[in-house]
Amino acid sequence: MGSVCDRITGLSSVFISYAHADRPRAQLLAVDLERHGFNVWWDPAIPPGATYDRVIEQAVAGATCVVVLWSETSINSDWVRAEADDGRQRGILLPVLIDRVQPPLQFRLVQTVDLAGWPNLAEPDGLAELYKGIERYAPSGNQAVRWARAIDQGTVDVEVLEGHANWASAVLPLGEAGWATSDGQGFVRTWQQGDPNPTRTWRAHARAIWSMGRLGDGYLTTSADATLKTWDGAGGARQTLSGHTDWVLGCAIGPISGVVASASADQSLRLWDPEDGRTVRTLNGHRAAVWSCDVFYRDQLVVSGGDDTTVRLWDVVTGRQLSVWRGHDAPVVRVHAMPEGSQVLSASYDKTVRLWDVSTGDTTLVLGPVDERVLCACPSPDGRLAVAGSYDGTVTLWDLVSGSCVGSTKRHDGPVMDIAFSDDGREMVTASADRTALVWRLAPPGE
Repeated sequence: MGSVCDRITGLSSVFISYAHADRPRAQLLAVDLERHGFNVWWDPAIPPGATYDRVIEQAVAGATCVVVLWSETSINSDWVRAEADDGRQRGILLPVLIDRVQPPLQFRLVQTVDLAGWPNLAEPDGLAELYKGIERYAPSGNQAVRWARAIDQGTVDVEVLEGHANWASAVLPLGEAGWATSDGQGFVRTWQQGDPNPTRTWRAHARAIWSMGRLGDGYLTTSADATLKTWDGAGGARQTLSGHTDWVLGCAIGPISGVVASASADQSLRLWDPEDGRTVRTLNGHRAAVWSCDVFYRDQLVVSGGDDTTVRLWDVVTGRQLSVWRGHDAPVVRVHAMPEGSQVLSASYDKTVRLWDVSTGDTTLVLGPVDERVLCACPSPDGRLAVAGSYDGTVTLWDLVSGSCVGSTKRHDGPVMDIAFSDDGREMVTASADRTALVWRLAPPGE
């Protein structure tokens, strides 16, 4: 008898019921489930002095899925039968055969996963069936695992957004409202989920748009015309931010203060007040075009990357350059602060993606190299996954905990110019020089 249950309050949990003689196999399953992103609690975590049966009862009551391991021993265990019956009555029971036995009579009408002989003789289809069944009741919170599994099993739904007048240059998540995309002729389009036709299209710039940002209930666009522009939710013009002398390639908006940062081919960054279009501060230090920037750490820091192969850290209040990070040996085209704010993700033409420690400026992880130049990259909302788009149209995903590549797929016929996740991490959109944007969508749990 034992359990695997929720370690993080509020997340789905799995309870494993087993006989004491099957503990080694139950423990292997617990470890395997953790590896696949499910929330796991193991018997040794019971606090000293706690009443064992009371802890187990609480774990069963809090579970959203009960997995029972039927074996030659467990079919005769009153404890296992009681735990399994609790799951059956609540409609969350997932029976698993680990020996060639027949379950007790009252459980024979419940569909059973066959892992007889597990782990030595387990069939891969049986394990896949087990993960899918658990996912139905207790979805994994690990986005790296879920995307890897979906790509491997071919269950990612891909929706094509067509109609771009030129290369699709940038993508922007709009929450429940859908997505916005831009193109090389200066148009912005908004899209609703499931509709292949744009809901709104407007000409924002006379030249190519390089990046976009969400600004309150509206938008921010940057262009090869050396300006940034702000727009309301209907595409109505608000402000034109002028001051750069060359293409504006990247932008970021401080989530707390609303300060706008921009990165330009004129080798500078600028901080703006978007309400009046005024330049608050100019940041000089890069020795070539600056491709990307991000605002983070309660809007106190800006990170940037550029053609000079460096990543640089800046103080928002003073404009002072705090540090220069070296490691890439080709232009750095994307930088993103990680969700927790202690690390930065960067992508480079040197075919790699790197993680940096903000406090030291040291590289903590190198992902890749991939086959072609990386043009864009970003982390998932939970910080567990990094995804990158390459010049050859390939999208590659890495688990940032293990550093391993968890999936790679090619759906575009041209370079991937930009990539972004939805707020919940269940969707991502890629923009490509093939004039399309693709919405990649995880299937709902259980499908």
